[in-house]
Amino acid sequence: MASKEIPDSESSHSNISVMTENSPKLDQYLKTLNSIKGELSEPISSHLTEERLYQLATSLLDGTVFEIIKELEEIQSLTEEQLLQQRMKVATSHKKKQTELNQQLKEGLRKLDGRQHHEIIVRRNYDEAKQKLEKMSQDEMTAKDKEIIRELDKLLEEQQSVLEQAAVPTFCVTNQKESIKLQMGVLEVIQRVGAELGVSGDSM
Repeated sequence: MASKEIPDSESSHSNISVMTENSPKLDQYLKTLNSIKGELSEPISSHLTEERLYQLATSLLDGTVFEIIKELEEIQSLTEEQLLQQRMKVATSHKKKQTELNQQLKEGLRKLDGRQHHEIIVRRNYDEAKQKLEKMSQDEMTAKDKEIIRELDKLLEEQQSVLEQAAVPTFCVTNQKESIKLQMGVLEVIQRVGAELGVSGDSM
């Protein structure tokens, strides 16, 4: 999937000029976007061609995109918090099991009453159990981290799809790092536009 582009031609530039003359609000958005673009670094600055800026301004006009971004941010924040809680739960479980194992060692040593040979056996059993627990804990945490990454990747795809459907330029479902960086750059630009013009999801 790819975002739609306005043909790069003299006629398209002419059409943009005519349309902005008939739409003060669109002209305001374009002026704000061009001002912001002048402060951006590469590659996002070059990526925001006149056609893309026009597309972006048009997509922002009715305020829907600002609402969408606000909702996506809220969903992402909630999802990240839930995933963090899940990871902490796994870590807490591992810590509890380690504490229980340490307590078993103390109890085992306390009951020996100085029998050195038995102490060697108790400590050897403890070391074996500890190694197994550490391996299990590592495997479980690795599995949980992979699950979290899959969930975050899925969330990213959903965000990309929603913004693509909202006709926000640059957005399409992709896992390419450079493309994602450009998408993040466009999001930052949108947020700056909202801040400078006093527009946000809350004010719709």
